[in-house]
Amino acid sequence: MKTTEIFAEQIIIGFLILGIIVLPFLTCIKWNQSQINLENIGKGILIITLAYLLGIIFDRFADTLLSRHEQYNRLNFAKDLKEKLHEKQFTQKDPFPEEIWRMKILSRKDGTTDFMEYLRSRIRLSRSLAVFLPALTISGILKIGLDTNSGYFLNLTRITLGFIAIVYTFAFLIVIWISNSKKGSKFVNWKLPKTWDSDFELKKKNFKWGREPMTIALIIFSLIGILLIILIRIKVPKSILTTIPILVIGSGLSALSAWSWWRITGTFMQLLNNCQKAGLIKEKQSTGQNSCV
Repeated sequence: MKTTEIFAEQIIIGFLILGIIVLPFLTCIKWNQSQINLENIGKGILIITLAYLLGIIFDRFADTLLSRHEQYNRLNFAKDLKEKLHEKQFTQKDPFPEEIWRMKILSRKDGTTDFMEYLRSRIRLSRSLAVFLPALTISGILKIGLDTNSGYFLNLTRITLGFIAIVYTFAFLIVIWISNSKKGSKFVNWKLPKTWDSDFELKKKNFKWGREPMTIALIIFSLIGILLIILIRIKVPKSILTTIPILVIGSGLSALSAWSWWRITGTFMQLLNNCQKAGLIKEKQSTGQNSCV
């Protein structure tokens, strides 16, 4: 993948994070060509730089938040591969050594590598949209509240944004604690196996959609959005005509992004498997390691 493409990805993700923070406080911007000067250009460069740095950090943040969902998807894929192979043909301890297959494809100098990197780029962007669009939706609803009654909703906006940050942080820490839990920890039963574990088909049942940190966070965000709509409706009855569409559109785009991320990840894993079946990957028996995209 070209460096400029990676740079653009991080900037897009960074602007998504900036949007969550500043959207409620934005006022109508009046463009004036006469104001295009070195000072404003410098501010623009500073904002892009900040967005890039935030993109680097929160791309990894989103990766961690959805790492368990991704591992569950990977385990299902490995299970299907193992079931399709006859016992006599199956000699590898790991049915899906993703990291090794990826490294071997990256060593090639053809269109296969380019297509794999293209899929990885789509995974990163759709993953970040799935994680952060719910918060951006809430920011959009908060902006309606501030526009209708800034005095009443100013402190509420600050509290809400702070609470969103706490929810994200808590979900992040829970995922970290689960992944690093040792024997005797209360989270150890939540750990997901690796694809090279002999009984990973049984252990993957430790994944429960309803108790996943990110799933719980999304439920909390939905309740926050509904509560804000009710509060704004009390102050300004007609605001419901704008707040409900924001919630519906934001929720729909978030769900679509999550679905896209899930399907593209499956396509990426299928590409690796197809390359292996086509003989593009020459590998010896290995335990392998999983990797996040």
